[in-house]
Amino acid sequence: MYTSQGRKTKIELSDYDFERDLSSRLILSRLSVFEIDVLKEVVFNSLSFPLQELSETLESPPNKILSALERLEPTKLFTLTDQTISVNKEQRKYFEVQIERFDEDFQPDTVFFQSLLSLIPIQLLPTWYAVPKTTDDIVHSIVDKCHRTTKVFERYLAELQFEDDIITAIVSDIYQSPELSIEVPEILKKHDITRERLEEILIYLEFCKVCNLNYRNLENGEWKQEVTPFYEWRQYLLFLKNTECNNSVTPEEIKGFFSHDFGFIEQLDTTLQSIAEQPIPAPEVKQYSSGYYSFEELQDRVFDRICNVNLTKTEDGTVYHTENTSIWLEKPIQEKAMALYFSTIHKYRKRTEDQEFNDRDIREVERGLQRIINSGWVPLEQFISGLTASLGEDHEIKLQKKGRYWCYAIPEYNENQLEFIRHVIFHHLLESGMVAIGEYEGVTYISVTRFGQMALGN
Repeated sequence: MYTSQGRKTKIELSDYDFERDLSSRLILSRLSVFEIDVLKEVVFNSLSFPLQELSETLESPPNKILSALERLEPTKLFTLTDQTISVNKEQRKYFEVQIERFDEDFQPDTVFFQSLLSLIPIQLLPTWYAVPKTTDDIVHSIVDKCHRTTKVFERYLAELQFEDDIITAIVSDIYQSPELSIEVPEILKKHDITRERLEEILIYLEFCKVCNLNYRNLENGEWKQEVTPFYEWRQYLLFLKNTECNNSVTPEEIKGFFSHDFGFIEQLDTTLQSIAEQPIPAPEVKQYSSGYYSFEELQDRVFDRICNVNLTKTEDGTVYHTENTSIWLEKPIQEKAMALYFSTIHKYRKRTEDQEFNDRDIREVERGLQRIINSGWVPLEQFISGLTASLGEDHEIKLQKKGRYWCYAIPEYNENQLEFIRHVIFHHLLESGMVAIGEYEGVTYISVTRFGQMALGN
C-alpha cells in the first residue's frame, strides 16, 4: 500500500476503505459513454424511481438500459426490484464526486481536490497532511499549507518522497511531456503494469495532489483516459512552457549598447579620470528616461551614478575629485559593479508613501531573469510577457478562484510596473554589468552576462 513520507504529508491508503475505492474506480474505467450517462441519471435522481423513467429520459429501449444496469451492478450503488431502482445513499455520495471526471467541461482543480478529500474520514486528514486537528476548516488548512502559492507548492512537491520507483517515473513522464498529459494506455505499456496497479498509484497521487485521472469523450462511445497535473498547476506550468524565450539571433547580429559587459563602468571611470585631471563645471540636472536607455542620456546617467556613490564633490558650481575618486579607480571592476548594484538596492530599501516600489520588487525582477540566464540574446518584450514577478505589496502568486475554476493568478502589469521592470533592466542591472542590451532589426534584446550569471544565479 502506497505511503507518502514527505515532511508535509503522511498519506497511508490503508487508513480508509481503499479496496472499495479501488474497485469502484476500476469499474468506472471500463464503462462506455452510454453507461456513464445511465450512471449519472441514477446518481442524480431520487433515491427511488421507476426503471421506465431511465428509458424515457435517455430515450433508449428498456433492454439497453437493463444491459447498462447489469454493468453497473458491481458498484453496489443501487438495487433493482420489481422495475424500481433503489439507490444506496452512502454510495451515491461517493459517485457524485467520481462522476465529475466524466463531465464535458471537467477540470481537476482545487474544488475537485476538496471533493476527493470529503470521501476520506475527516479525522484522518490532520494526520495525512500534518495540519492542526483544532483548525476551523481542515480542508482549507490543507490547501493553504500545501498549495497556497506557486512557491509553497513547488516546495511541497520537492519534499514528497515516493517509495516506489515506478511512481517517480510516471510523475516524471507526465511533468516532462509536451502538454503535461499522458494517456493511460501509454503508461501501462511503458511501465508494464496492470490497470489495477496504475489505479492504485493514481489514487495515491491524487490525494498527494500531484496528478489526476481525466476522461474525455471521443464521440465514438468510448473515453480518452489521460493523466495530468491538477488544473491550476498544469495551467501555470503550461504558461511557463509557452512563454519560454527563443534565442533566434546570433551574437554577431546584435548591435550592443556597449562593446562589452562593463561598458557603463568604463564610461564612468573615464569621466572620473577626466575630473581628476581637470575639475569641470557641474552639469545641468536633467530628467532621463527611467524605462529605456539612449546614447544621448548616457553622460547624464554617469554623473547621476557618480553622485549616488559619492565619488566627487561639488563646490561653487564645479565638480572636483576626492580621495574616493582615487580609491574607486583602483578597485577591481567586479567590485565596482557590486558597489553600483548595492547603491540602487539601498536607495529602494524602504517603501515610502511617495515610492511605489522597493528592493523586494527589484529582487523579483532579478529572479525572473533566471528563466533566461543561459539563453543568450532574447527579445526584451518576450521576456516581460513571461515574467511572473509579483510587484508591490503582494510578492507571491497565489491560488485564486476565477470564474468556475481555481488558478495561480499570473500578474498583469500596469504601465508603472512595466516602466519599473524596464528601469531595473536598463539601468540597475545594465549599469552593474549583469545584463547586456542590444538591438536587431528594431527589436530590443537582452542577455544575462557572465558576471550576471554568477551574481543572479541560484
